[in-house]
Parts: sequence; C-alpha cells; structure tokens
Amino acid sequence: MQREGDSRQSGVKQTREIRCSSCFLTKIIRSLKLSCIYMSVVISLFSGFTEVSALASQEEAELVVPEGYLRYTSSDGSMPIPDMGTVTSMLTISDKGFIKDIDVQIYITHPFNDDLDIYLIAPDETRIELATDIEPSGYGYFSTIFDDDADLAIAQGSQPFFGRFRPEGQLFDLFDKSMMGIWTLEVSDDSEIGTGELISWSLIIRKKLCPPVVRSEPRGTGETCESIFLDDVGTLTTYEVNVPQSIPEFGILQSQQIIDDFYEIEDVNVFIDIQHDNDSEIGVSLIAPDNTRVELFENIAYSGADFNDTVLDDEASVSIVDGSAPFSGIFKPEGRLADFDGKNIYGTWTLEVTDDSNGTSGTLNSWSLITDLTDIAFYSECALDSDFNNILANSGWTTERSPAFCGLDPNQQYWYRAKARELLTWTQNSREDFETGTLTNTIVTDDGDVKISPSAVNLDYQPVTAIQNPSFESPLGWYTERNSPYIAMLLAPKEVWASDGDLSAAIVFSYDNGIYFGGDYAAFTQSVNWTNVDRLMFDYSCYAFNRFSVNVFIGGTSVWQSTPGDSEEVHLDQTVDVSDITGTQDLRLSVEFNYDSFAFFDAFFFWDNFRTYKKEELNTRVSGSMISEPVAINSEDTWNTILFDSEIPEGASLTIDILPETGSEPIEGYADIQNNTDISGLNERIIRLRASFLSAEDISISPVLHAWAVRYASVAGESNWSNIVSSH
Repeated sequence: MQREGDSRQSGVKQTREIRCSSCFLTKIIRSLKLSCIYMSVVISLFSGFTEVSALASQEEAELVVPEGYLRYTSSDGSMPIPDMGTVTSMLTISDKGFIKDIDVQIYITHPFNDDLDIYLIAPDETRIELATDIEPSGYGYFSTIFDDDADLAIAQGSQPFFGRFRPEGQLFDLFDKSMMGIWTLEVSDDSEIGTGELISWSLIIRKKLCPPVVRSEPRGTGETCESIFLDDVGTLTTYEVNVPQSIPEFGILQSQQIIDDFYEIEDVNVFIDIQHDNDSEIGVSLIAPDNTRVELFENIAYSGADFNDTVLDDEASVSIVDGSAPFSGIFKPEGRLADFDGKNIYGTWTLEVTDDSNGTSGTLNSWSLITDLTDIAFYSECALDSDFNNILANSGWTTERSPAFCGLDPNQQYWYRAKARELLTWTQNSREDFETGTLTNTIVTDDGDVKISPSAVNLDYQPVTAIQNPSFESPLGWYTERNSPYIAMLLAPKEVWASDGDLSAAIVFSYDNGIYFGGDYAAFTQSVNWTNVDRLMFDYSCYAFNRFSVNVFIGGTSVWQSTPGDSEEVHLDQTVDVSDITGTQDLRLSVEFNYDSFAFFDAFFFWDNFRTYKKEELNTRVSGSMISEPVAINSEDTWNTILFDSEIPEGASLTIDILPETGSEPIEGYADIQNNTDISGLNERIIRLRASFLSAEDISISPVLHAWAVRYASVAGESNWSNIVSSH
C-alpha cells in the first residue's frame, strides 16, 4: 500500500461537493414519493437481501487474508443502525507491534448507502473516513474491504460493493502507529428513512518488523571465528483451547488442539486455568504430536483449590512445587518444557489432566500454548569498515541467531550488522489442499492424509484372460438363482455405492414385498478357470442385519464371508488366496436369510470390481505419487527449508523430490531429500514437490503423507538494518 498524492485527495473532495447537491435532491424526491411507494421499495429491496447475502457469503470466502497479515474481528456481533443516529463498535487488539499496512473489512446491510457515514477511529483517536454518503443508493456493504492499494475508489464501485476499494480517507495515516489498543468503527445514519445493521467488521494488519539488536563478544587471542548474537524479533504465538471441560473424578481428561502451522519451536510455555476443590489430587502433563510427554506438575499441594491463570515456564524463578494455591502467576514446571524445543509445532497437542481421587470434581476452563517459533530469518554481514563499503562475508538468510564468521584475522577490526525477514509458509495439510495437486495411484482420506490407493494394485497386476477377470461389466457370463419371488436381483450402476467398477451386482430384500422366512436365498454364479491364478480381489458393501449369511464360494467351498454383526459396511479390495484352486470351478456370490421367523425390513448387498491375478505378478510392488501445485516466490524472496510429516511402515517407502516448474526430473541435488532440508541454494523461483510412494504387494502397508510445507523468507516483511557493532 503506497501513499497516495495530494491530487487524489483533492479530486475526492471535489467529487463529493458535486455529489452532495445530487444527494440533497435525491432525498427530497424520496421523501415526496415515500407515501406512495415506500412499501414496494422496501419489499423489493429486502427481497433482494437474501440473494445478496448469499452472494456476499460466497464472495467473503474469496476475500482471503494475504500471507503475512493478521485478521482481528470485533466480537460485538450485529448492531442496529438507528435512523438519525450513530452506532459504534469496538475491537480490542492486545498484540504489540507497529502497523506496516492496514485494511478494513465491513459487512453492513442498509437500503440507502447514501445515508451512511463510516469512520475508523484508531486507539490514538486518529480518524479515517472510509465512506460517507456514497451514491447511488444501494443495499449496503457486503464484505467490503477498504484498501489504499485498491484499483477503484469506493465512490467508483458498484453496489453492494463486493471486493476491494480505496477509502475516501487514507489508511496510510495509520502506518507506523501502534496496533495495540481499542479500535472503533463508527457508522452514522443521517436520514429518517430506512434502517440497517452493522453485521461485522475486521482489521487486516501487517505488522512492521523491527530490526534485531546485534551484540558481539570479544575474541580471545589467536581465535579465528567471530560470533555475533541477535535478539529474536519474532512475536509470541498463542494457541488456545477455550472450551470448559469436566475433569472426571478418579479419571483422566485429555483436551486436544490441532495446530496447522509448520514452524519449529524455539521456546514454549503453557497457560492453564483449572477449577478444582483439591489441587493435591491433580496431575497435568503436556503431550506433543510425536508423543513426547512433559509433566507440568503432579500432586503438588497439600491443600488449596484452583489454578488461576497459571503459566508454566522453564525460565521462571519459582518452581510450581514451591507455590501455593491458587497458583496465580508464572512457575517452573516439574518436567522440562525445553524437551519440546526444536520440534515442529504442527500436529495434535494434548493436555492431560488426571484426578487420582474420588469425592471432588473440577473443570479445565482453558489452556494455551505460548510459543516462540522459528518464524524469522536473519541476514548478517561482516565488513572491514563501519560504512559497509567493504563487505567481507554474510550469513545468508538463516534462522540461526548466533552466526559465526570464520577465517578472520584476530588482529583486524571488523563491523557487523543484521536485518530480518518474516518466514512465510506454503503448506498442504488438508483434503482440500492435497486435491489441488496431481494424484496418481493415491487417495486422500477424510482427515486429509495422502495414502497409496488400495485399488492401485489394479494397475500393476494383469488379469490372466478376460474370462478370468470376473466382471459385471460383462453380465452375460453370470447366471442367477433365487427361491423367493420377493428377492430382487439386479445390475446397478456404480453410483449406487462407492465402488471402483462401472456396475454392481445387487441382491435386495425389500420391506415392501412382504414377509421373509429362514432359507430364502439368492446368488450370482460364473464359471472361472483358476489354473495359474493366485489371487482373487473384489469390493463388497452391505446394508443389512445380522440375520443374513453372505458368502463367496468357489467350487462349493466358502472362501470369504461377511463379518457377523455387520449392519452397514464397505469392504474395498477384499483379497482371497486361491493359489491352491485349479481347473474350472464356479464362483458363487450368495446371500441367505437365516432367521426362523418373519421380519419386515430392507436389506441390500453389493459386489463389484472382481479381478484375478497371476502368481508371477504377486511380487510386483505397487507405486503411487503426488505432485504439488507450483510453489512460487518473488524475485527477492529467499527459499528457506522444506518440511514434511509422514508415517512410513516397514515394507514401504516414501521419497520427496523437488521438481522445476516443468518436467519430471528432480532439480540437481534435490532428489530424495530429508525432512527440514535447507533449500536456500535453489535458484528457481517456481518449484513443485513430488511425493513418491512404494509399498509391498500387501496393499494394507502404505506410507502416509500427513502434510508438507515450504518456508521462504519474504522481502515484503523485511526490517531495516540493525545497529552496528565492532569486534574491538
């Protein structure tokens, strides 16, 4: 967002003067017509609100917060805008920092926008005009973002103002001011006709990054390395669970939160708020996503109640065992929170609260992780002069806060300085994220993990012959039998259930067709030559009760049957070993009603995607891969690291490669890379990630990719140079 010149501001004022005369005339005409057409106008306008609101909801989802920005939303909720009155809504920001850029997003309904005057008031009472008396009249402001960098001024937009617009005032007047404090949105209605509502509003802020402070320690005689020390300019990030949960008597409560950020932990503290009648019965531990467990405290007080706003911090001067109930303040835990340092914050964190006695109960009101993360990269320079005209070496963009410059002359004086950049992260860790990539022989699970597809075996194992690939796509090979006219047998399209093939064989017992007695059955049968066949696979689904027996027979012998008690199940890629079966024998799919009395209910049974495989193909390994969408950075940004979170069981493998923008060969030096690899040496500005899976013939053994991320240092968040220190 760049500062606009005085000419733009002058133009806005002139436009408003012209508009005001029109505004006055419009309001006179509106008043004269009100008695005749008010109801039709109101009905017409408000009938459009439903459609506009739906569009606004869709549009609001597209107005995402840019990387590196923070959104703060007022908690006041909806507030009516009175005729000839003013409504003010507050937003309190407790985070420290200075504003580098700021946008305002509002959601207001009102039949006449030219009645409204909207202002943003900063904590220091700086007043910014967002929009006043905007013509022509319209529905309101639906997820409207005021942004100094927008292409259109708000007066040039089309109502109800979806998207980004320049405000009538200038938000850059707030740059470099403190973001902390109480912000106010003021909305006034200067007409007696038509009321509206302030639905919500937010501030979207990019913090100004302060330069680090550089310190240096003198070298000893003869040393050839000089280390400098940088103050971390990153901010603390808090992850909070604020839903009260009961602590069971003589039991265990596990409260969890899932963190999607992908940064290493430099330091972590824990905040807890627990209400309990007897603290001596309570034990609390924190468990990381990798199951690292740290005991915060256990049975520490002989009497007393509650933990009120208690912070556990390794650097605290008082141990929790030396404190007293209700333990308000900062205490050193019994375990070491430093055990989490260097681990990634990503994943599911668990606070475990144990009550080891009966007779008392309690509540975990809230808990938080207060983290200092590796979200800042530093760049240090070593020079032969204080003006840095003769730069000798640099550290590159690194998260290291104590870089060392080696090979220096111990008798020479050197000067040092540093600057900082925010680390931004491209991440894929959800089903929606992963499906933006290219999946080959892989599936995405409901919780967003990428796994090798169970049906991928289809692509590597070849059927022996057509007749030995039993398929309902060629139904003429099958014949049917049943002993009741009330059993329906059909070939259904695959949409009937989640199958892999085009057609399903279905046997249906229908409630509408009457009463069924034990012994009613139906079956599909096809002759198959089993010579040189080792494996039979198929898919099966049912919706039934445990009054049925479901079997797959070969030559009259049951080789597979449904699990007793299944009532609603999907079984994909059921595998049957048929290596000891030879010659041509019938493959029979059978359902039998085995209840001795009548019953009224529906029951459905489906089979699909039958295939058989040669013995010699059994050792073929199944592969799959995924290629991410392109990851791009600006020309002055710098790559930092790549991270991924995966599970690789024995018998499977997973490799991660970095590909260029086009092509399938990895970039030289970036094939089969390890987790947390430094990729700052990459010259490409656009890359792709490829995950390649390999599993054994047992398709239940599959590597799992939970998430992967690429971090880069953004020039958009770069600080100024720090102070300058000397080696002497």
